[in-house]
Amino acid sequence: MIVPCALIFVFLIVFILYLCEIPSLHTYRLIQKIPGPKSLPIFGIAIELFKLNYEDIFPYFNKIIQDYPRVRKAWLLGMPIVILSEPEDIKIIMNSTTHIQKGFGYQFFGPWLSEGLLTSDGDKWKARRKILTPSFHFKILDNTLGPLNEQSRLLLKNFLKKDEPLDLHSVISLCTLDVICETAMGCSVNAQNNPTNNYINTIKILTNGIVYRLLNLYMKDWQFNITSIGRSFNKSLKEHHDFTDKIINQRKLEYKNSKLIEDFDEGSTSGKMPRAFLDMLIELKSPYGYLSSDLDIKEEVNTFMFEGHDTTSSALTFAVFNLGLHKDIQEKAYQEQYEIFGNSDRFATTKDLQKMTYLTKVIKETLRLFPSVPYMSRKLNKDVQLKDVLLPPGAHVLIMPYFLHRDNNIYPNAETFDPERFNTDEATKRHPFAYIPFSAGPRNCIGQKFAMMELKVVLSTLIRFCKLDSVTKLEELELTPLVILRNISPIYVKVTSRFD
Repeated sequence: MIVPCALIFVFLIVFILYLCEIPSLHTYRLIQKIPGPKSLPIFGIAIELFKLNYEDIFPYFNKIIQDYPRVRKAWLLGMPIVILSEPEDIKIIMNSTTHIQKGFGYQFFGPWLSEGLLTSDGDKWKARRKILTPSFHFKILDNTLGPLNEQSRLLLKNFLKKDEPLDLHSVISLCTLDVICETAMGCSVNAQNNPTNNYINTIKILTNGIVYRLLNLYMKDWQFNITSIGRSFNKSLKEHHDFTDKIINQRKLEYKNSKLIEDFDEGSTSGKMPRAFLDMLIELKSPYGYLSSDLDIKEEVNTFMFEGHDTTSSALTFAVFNLGLHKDIQEKAYQEQYEIFGNSDRFATTKDLQKMTYLTKVIKETLRLFPSVPYMSRKLNKDVQLKDVLLPPGAHVLIMPYFLHRDNNIYPNAETFDPERFNTDEATKRHPFAYIPFSAGPRNCIGQKFAMMELKVVLSTLIRFCKLDSVTKLEELELTPLVILRNISPIYVKVTSRFD
């Protein structure tokens, strides 16, 4: 029996080393000083997470946050997780130019996004960020107004097409996909007119595959690849990369032949083709050597596509839902639109968007209660001193805007939807890191100005021409943080024309 027992012992040790991240003694000692829930040796809270249904994820973490104030820890397959909820603590981490490495979970985006702006770190991330930031200057963003207005009108048409309540997310996500394809790659997948388009299904499969990996953190790549979900993911991944490669090669050839230069629109009213994000990447000449190959370009196009599609559709879904719940807020938003446009049915301009102060508050309040990215993480590479806690290197710091934004100590009556929270006087009283729907610090969302522009154009169009009435009730929501904030069941809204 001695030999078999020894073999079993060796097997267990090898299995643990294979499965888990092994922290240093320094890290272990410091993490153990932080309060947190009881957990199993080695596995930590992994088994608890594995047993959760989607709708149980938020309540599970909410209990940890409520039971252990301010800073709390949890072990997950050997990874030390530290959950922060105080704005000043969050500022120390997110404002750092040292701790820019993304934490656990982001590795699963690798096959899709490779090392783009979302997933890269170190010198590569710093160089890419410096190169790409000018691409999101407001003058360049103005060129996207044409596609935004056109796709918003098509969404409006689809909203008014049926008498029965709409499944908001399914309709809105087609619009945001059309917008991001046109503005990122300069091509059209015509999703709103052709919702069965294969590219749409490909995006869904890739997103679902990443969700599956996040819920099964113990699973290695080879294990995932032999599952039915993994096989479907890899098939869709190849189709997606083939499509992106084809578009990049086509745009490069057109650029080389000077067709794009002649047709580009340098303003928002010329009627010419707007300059796509891909076109700007092709033009960029990097002195750093970090954006010179087709792979470099594809990394950033895919990243922009991912970050600009589902996040925006989530925000729009919850904004329309809240407008449909709160008729007084919807009416006030409509009156602002009427003051700007009157009875005209013209497209929105940049100057119009600047006048939409109340709609901006509605959007901000939506993102407070329903942040599209409900959690984010950083992996520390050296000791970090908080107010009275020393965090060690190797710790994965988890920041959850969903709970931060619902803290009654920061936002009185936090569960109430109230756009007036974002009056200038009220907003300036709050800690700058108490509201982080687009992250904050050096790694904040590079596309947040574009996102706000898209949200304003789409919501302005819907409010001007539609009356919204939410069929789904607030108490019926079952929110879950599956990469992007989602409701488990469809959210239904009844839409009628304002002019019937």
